[in-house]
Amino acid sequence: MIDTRRNPRFIITRKINWLLTRFPFFDSVGWQFSIAKLLLPKSSGAAIIKTINGYDIIVDPKHRPGFIDNDLYYLGGYEAGVLKVMKMICADDSVVLDIGANIGALSLYAAKLAKNGKVLAFEPLPGIVDNLRENIKLNKLSNIEVHQVALGPKAGTVSMRPDLTERGSSTLLTRQRADHTYGKPVKVNVRRLDDYTADLTHVDLIKLDVEGYELGVLLGAAQTLKRFHPPMILEYDPKSPLKSKLDALLAKLDYDIYTLSMGKHYRSHLMPLTALNALPKNKLTTLILLPKHA
Repeated sequence: MIDTRRNPRFIITRKINWLLTRFPFFDSVGWQFSIAKLLLPKSSGAAIIKTINGYDIIVDPKHRPGFIDNDLYYLGGYEAGVLKVMKMICADDSVVLDIGANIGALSLYAAKLAKNGKVLAFEPLPGIVDNLRENIKLNKLSNIEVHQVALGPKAGTVSMRPDLTERGSSTLLTRQRADHTYGKPVKVNVRRLDDYTADLTHVDLIKLDVEGYELGVLLGAAQTLKRFHPPMILEYDPKSPLKSKLDALLAKLDYDIYTLSMGKHYRSHLMPLTALNALPKNKLTTLILLPKHA
C-alpha cells in the first residue's frame, strides 16, 4: 500500500483542493479534477491519502471503481455540500446515524465533529465493511460503531447483488442497470433502525443514502423519528420504484425540506423546496430535512 501523505504532489494538490472547495465557482470541481490529474500519478492500487476534511482514508480507484474512491483520490474529499450541512448540525456530543456508510467518507467526518458523541455506521456488504473498519482503525477512532446490516421495514435476510461498476450503487431494490456489472448475490441481514435506537437518549442527525430504498429504511424508523425528530440528509432518487410512496411519507412528516443550491459536491446554501415534483426527473438530489419546530 502506498502512503501519499508526505508526497509533495499530493500536498500541493490538497492545498488547491482546499482553496477551490471553500471558494467555489462554476465548475470548480471540474477544475480540481483537471489540476489533480496533471499533478498526481494515476492510481496503481491501494493508497493512504490525507483528506482536506481532517481525516485520512484508504482508497483504491484502480481496483474499486466508482465515484467515492475516485473523488477522494483526486479531490481529497467527498460531497463538500453534505459535509457543510453536517458541520452546521453536529455538536461535539452528537449521535449521528450514517445509513449507507460505504468506506466511511462521511462517518469519519461525523466522528471528528462528534468527538464526544458517537456515530452508528450501517453497511451490509462484507468487503465494503472491511474497508470501513480499516479506515476507522487508520484514524484511531473509538466513537464509531459499525453494524453490518441493511435497514428496512422488518427484520430478516435478503440477497443483495454488489454493483461492481459503481461500488456505491448496490441496493436492496431488484433493479439492475444494463451498463453495470454485478457480482454474485450475497446474503445480508436486515434489521429495523428502531432496533438500534431504543436505548439511545438522543439522535441528532440521520444521513440516509441507500440507492432508492430510503422508504424501506424510514418505515423501520417510525419510533426513532417520533422520539427524536432528528434532522436528516437524504438522497432522493426520482427513478426509484418507491418514489411515490416515499413522497407520501415525507409529506406526512413534520419537516421543512431544503436542497443544496449548488448540489452536494459544492459548499452550498440551503434552498427551501416547496414540492418534490419540482425536482429534476432524471437526477439524484440531496434533500435536507429540518424539523419544523427547530
